[in-house]
Amino acid sequence: MRNDPIANFVANTQSPVNKLSDKNIDVILANKSENATRYEWNFGDNTTSIETNPKHTYLDAGTYTIKLKAFNDDVYWILTSKLSN
Repeated sequence: MRNDPIANFVANTQSPVNKLSDKNIDVILANKSENATRYEWNFGDNTTSIETNPKHTYLDAGTYTIKLKAFNDDVYWILTSKLSN
């Protein structure tokens, strides 16, 4: 029996003082996915990562959609979440 991947993550700014209305905001992404062997992140600002738990810096204020694809062999699950100011 194969368990399909389930994508899940939590996004946190590095400091509670930071808001996405500020510039150069660091966001730490805690990957909570299950049954996955690799990951593809899209941060919504034309940048990507294949790290398990990436840290990303947004250079401009705005609303960003973060997308995580969690893979297990050729099967994947996608989760999206919006961050905004």
